[in-house]
Amino acid sequence: MFDSGKNYMFRLLVTEDLNLKDTLFIPLDLSSGDIIKAFQTGSSLIRSSVEIENLDQMWEEISSRSKQRSVVLAFNLPYGGEQDLTFFTTLYSWKNLLRDKLNWIIFANYGIFNCKVSDRSAFDKVVLSNVTPILPLDKKSSEIVIDNYNKYFGPIEKSKRKKIIELSGGNPGFLKSLYLLAQQKRLDLWEHDEQLQVRIKKLFDELSPKELSTLANLEEQGKKETKNFKQLEKFGYIYHERLFSPILDKFISRYYTSNTNMFSSTQLKVFNLLREKYPQIVSRDEIGRTMWGARWTQEYSDWALDRMIHEIRNKLKKSSNEWFLKTKRDLGYFLTKNRD
Repeated sequence: MFDSGKNYMFRLLVTEDLNLKDTLFIPLDLSSGDIIKAFQTGSSLIRSSVEIENLDQMWEEISSRSKQRSVVLAFNLPYGGEQDLTFFTTLYSWKNLLRDKLNWIIFANYGIFNCKVSDRSAFDKVVLSNVTPILPLDKKSSEIVIDNYNKYFGPIEKSKRKKIIELSGGNPGFLKSLYLLAQQKRLDLWEHDEQLQVRIKKLFDELSPKELSTLANLEEQGKKETKNFKQLEKFGYIYHERLFSPILDKFISRYYTSNTNMFSSTQLKVFNLLREKYPQIVSRDEIGRTMWGARWTQEYSDWALDRMIHEIRNKLKKSSNEWFLKTKRDLGYFLTKNRD
């Protein structure tokens, strides 16, 4: 999940000297979305910089290195957006050629389960065949994190430590936000903290409408027998049949209504953006960033965006809810309510 410590763990992998006699680790941070650039940077980190311009040259380099040692590619996927995951189909074909001489580790947020890919079979085999969840921290680990924050950011009242751990549910991002609030003597105002709200939004944005529905209705009989419940429990969103953090109980209604099941995952992200900005106008660029994430300038399509707005507008019209989606020519889009 978002703020789970994924990036921290990847950085540890990069900074530690993990290259063994028979194994070569190459870290690839895909934050820029450019696999070639990531490979060049990763190669330089292991003191073996190469100049490549395309996937064919990257294949030649990996194939050459695999003759001396097994190659392990460590990927760090960025958060959010419709990521370009087509490379993993290529990686699957390379694996068929090199077999045990090529392996990989992928660090990704939970949203990867809900992404759209052109070749689902290859994607599942490459990315989802052997997944290990990074779960929220237990109490002992949370206390260690707070001790580290105490040294790095400065001390807080000891009486606040227990409340921070309980509210966070062990999510490292929540722990950090709550610690900083406690330092400012504003812990009791956590519901109004903008940074914490951003973290919560990103955590919810990773989920599908059906998964949000599961979290919003945990008290319903039979929910714990569903596939969504078991999946969310496995990855730490549900703990002891409740949301892992009491913070989320306060905010789930903001990101889920009885009508969100009618939206696709991307439609729900755009709708939530419009709802959060209500009654302000949201520009096409803002919607584009929500739809395509870090690669929005490369992936942007007026047709796709217009289609997205058209579908959201029609679904709102057909459902029994208070929202209407309107257009402000040359500026963007905004929501209104029945009473407006």
